[in-house]
Amino acid sequence: MADEMITMHRQKISLVPDNMPSGSKFTSTEFNTINFVVSKRAAYLDTRTARLNYTLTITKPGATATDPPILPENDPKNTTPGGSDGIACNQYVGSSGLLDTISISTLNGRSLENLRHAGRYYSTVGPMSQNGADYSNSCSDPFLSSKSVSNALVCNQSVDCSVPLKTGVFSNRTINLSDKGTRGLNLSFLLCQNTQMLQPYFKYSPAAPNGTAVTTTGTFTYSVSNVTLTFDALVMSPRMYQELPSSGAMPMLQVQAMQSTLLANDSTTNLRFNTANTLAWTGTFIPSNHETTSTPSGLQVRSWRATANDIIVFGDRPLSVD
Repeated sequence: MADEMITMHRQKISLVPDNMPSGSKFTSTEFNTINFVVSKRAAYLDTRTARLNYTLTITKPGATATDPPILPENDPKNTTPGGSDGIACNQYVGSSGLLDTISISTLNGRSLENLRHAGRYYSTVGPMSQNGADYSNSCSDPFLSSKSVSNALVCNQSVDCSVPLKTGVFSNRTINLSDKGTRGLNLSFLLCQNTQMLQPYFKYSPAAPNGTAVTTTGTFTYSVSNVTLTFDALVMSPRMYQELPSSGAMPMLQVQAMQSTLLANDSTTNLRFNTANTLAWTGTFIPSNHETTSTPSGLQVRSWRATANDIIVFGDRPLSVD
């Protein structure tokens, strides 16, 4: 009798949150945490196929308490003050900006990764790995764009999105879900505040190279529905599972996002990575008041330079260093 072959076969997996609220809708103020449980099985999770899928909707309250929420009416061609809304999200982060914290752990409670300030992390690394063509031709996340007005027009309706999980653990090619690996996974996604996700959109011209913000007086909020987690599972044959070692080290990458406040009289700031091997690090600056209001973008990475009068300029917003 011939020996059993060492093989794997691929299965398509689709999971729904195990804390699905009534109405199947998650918001930043109610039901702001999305949890998934990936069960233990003799299989590898193919991280290249892992996607978080949802429908993103931006609305403002109706005229009365009984009226349904109203979608935005962004119209870049309308020049009448107050003639249209001015609400969008960061076009370089897209709908992924709604994620504030991503926590990944094994089913027996061991933490693998806790990525805080995920939106800021995406806004930092995105422009380093993507160009204008990538932003303009992204079919998985229609909110990604090289033009702010394009992003604003997309916000005028509910949009289906399918985004990859950009974390350190999911940058590995496969994750062993069996008893000889992680024994399954717990994934938790914490949604960010409305003021961090939403922002005005900008119109650019030769007279305004830094952009003219189109703002709104309405109170807009976002919500996500129809949430699923999809991935491919590479199921091991019995012989392949038996030949796996029962113990050992499983190397994987982690992303740590840290936030520190640099005051005007500070000359240095200390960062403690708490890791044995740090491969690389990158940092960005943002004025602290940009994180608590939707007037500027709390996820925007603005260019800065020092002028002749010792003024540090973040885009079009000067800050004195005196």
